Amino acid sequence: MESGKSQFVPKGMRVTAERLAAFTRNRFRIENAGSNEALPGQIITVTLPSNTLVDLHSLKMHGTFTARGGGVFAQGGTTNVTTNGTTLGYEVGTADVATPPKFSEEVGCDDSNPNSCSVKPAPPEDMHQLVSRMTISANGTAIQQGCVEYNTVHKMKSLLDRPKAQKETVDSSIGFSGVRPKPAVGVKTLQLADSDKAVAYAARFYGAGTTQKLQFPTTSLHAWFNKDGTPRSGDFGPVTTSDADVSYTSSPAVTVKSNEGTRAQSNLNKASGLITAGEKLVGLDSRDFTLYDWRGFCKESSVRYLPTDLVGAMQIQLTLAGPEVLSWHGRGPNGMLLEGDYRGLHGSSTAEKDVYTLQDGIKAGSYQINDIYWTVDTISVDQAYGDMLRGKIAQFGYISLLFKEYYTFFKSGMTSNNEQHRFSLAAGSIDKVYTVLRDANYNRQMQQSVNSIHDDGAHYTPMFKFVCPTIGHSHNYGVPYLPADTLHQSGSAGDVNTATALESMKTANPPRPSWHFARDSDMTFNYKVNSVMHPQYECHERDAIWDCSYGQDNVNGPNGGNQIESRADWFENKAIFPLNLNLTDGPLQLMSGYDSRGHSSFLEFNVNGLATENYQYYTGSAKDMFKKGVTATTVVETTSELRIGAGLSLAVAR
Repeated sequence: MESGKSQFVPKGMRVTAERLAAFTRNRFRIENAGSNEALPGQIITVTLPSNTLVDLHSLKMHGTFTARGGGVFAQGGTTNVTTNGTTLGYEVGTADVATPPKFSEEVGCDDSNPNSCSVKPAPPEDMHQLVSRMTISANGTAIQQGCVEYNTVHKMKSLLDRPKAQKETVDSSIGFSGVRPKPAVGVKTLQLADSDKAVAYAARFYGAGTTQKLQFPTTSLHAWFNKDGTPRSGDFGPVTTSDADVSYTSSPAVTVKSNEGTRAQSNLNKASGLITAGEKLVGLDSRDFTLYDWRGFCKESSVRYLPTDLVGAMQIQLTLAGPEVLSWHGRGPNGMLLEGDYRGLHGSSTAEKDVYTLQDGIKAGSYQINDIYWTVDTISVDQAYGDMLRGKIAQFGYISLLFKEYYTFFKSGMTSNNEQHRFSLAAGSIDKVYTVLRDANYNRQMQQSVNSIHDDGAHYTPMFKFVCPTIGHSHNYGVPYLPADTLHQSGSAGDVNTATALESMKTANPPRPSWHFARDSDMTFNYKVNSVMHPQYECHERDAIWDCSYGQDNVNGPNGGNQIESRADWFENKAIFPLNLNLTDGPLQLMSGYDSRGHSSFLEFNVNGLATENYQYYTGSAKDMFKKGVTATTVVETTSELRIGAGLSLAVAR
């Protein structure tokens, strides 16, 4: 800084003090419009406070999530009795058992028995994935129209602009992102001291009406449980005649008491059915959660503090996703399926993982959300700020704010080596384009967790597994469950060690070698915008991985980092093919993307060298992992303009 030539003063040398006059802030709780309970496919609605400055970044939706479905299935367990000359599991209506087994003897539900099953649907990896569409309107004007599969957009953007450190701290503590659900309950975790599970265990089985479920004669239940359903203490002896007058209600459902976390008399439970004892037994996941990381107007707009006195009543609607965002968890380590769990879902251990045949006693996966409410912060400043905004409206006719808006396009059934995905869009600023490839069955109603024995961190639905199936070397990813014979390491039927079995399976089914990812494959890709190639050459994987960081300005500086940990991680789980058309380090107040209004703009994603035939798994024989091909999903990120005029008039220029 030289006198007379520059007025610049470095930040650390500025001696100033300012005060924001008449500033106050507070936080308000807003009740959900309508019911505070919701099921898959239903719409959640809230109206923001009016005549104030709303901090859009503080908007949060709170609720309690409970997974529904699953159950237990057992037949021919390790402890059998001879009844009428036939060796069976305990059955209703057969002869009394003189000496019923102890509760701890794992009757019929032995983890190593391929005919036993304990499965449950698990919450999504990130609770924001429960939202399939988000729309915002104000004063009768649609501001955010709402794209299809908002949850896919959220997952895609989170991988790119939310560093791993943020996911493992803020997101995991507030939104349960990446918090692994517990495995389905196995016999090792059923303890007599746990009276809730013991009651459910009894009610589930003695109320069953088919011999394909583990069942017990009424008299043996009397030996295990008191009349009120609590387990008896001490060692269980033979049935006595004094127990014969004890009566039980033969019902497949157990009433959920208020202190068990679910209100049995709520309208929601009446609609969706009481939680069955089979569901309760497997340990359904129930957790409080918060949604706060919004994509679009609420978090990605040029104005954080919205003057609702100028835009009118703002209404937000969230459409909940279906059960496809859930995945099945079994009894193995971190929820991995055991062979019996796989059979319970698919009918046999050799069935393809895309073919579901739920066995009797296993309820289809679903979920419910209770106790929904919202919170938001509002601020108040000096009246001069409001006067300034109204003065600009009077002078220019309107004031503008910019916000991000997303559009999604799909192409399914991509089975050849060379594919093209073509679509059109007219928008004032096309900023970025992202394309991902997924299993063609990614959005089916029932999903198996996509983990392999080497991938303990991906026990979630294939809906959010983005793959790049282009490696030219064939690989078998192994069995999608732990086979029963691996659970008996010493040949003893009682020796069940899933940890040892998992290590054995890892040795027998090694992961893809690291050199498969060390070099680019023969795959090439590019985009075309109105027949102009972007970039001006055929791209490879390294270009896509670079743009995943460069497009978010995350290559250097304090913003460095995203959630892609390695090339293998990108190839197997997080393969995103970006196209950058705007100023990558531009602020939200700047519209700098490609203007496609006024003419027919066609965009193409071209990919050559797909090799889905090189991806297999094994259930009795080798099967194609992408039997029905892959589906391309393209997300177009745009910048739209909201124009606020006098008298609460609004207009959106897209």
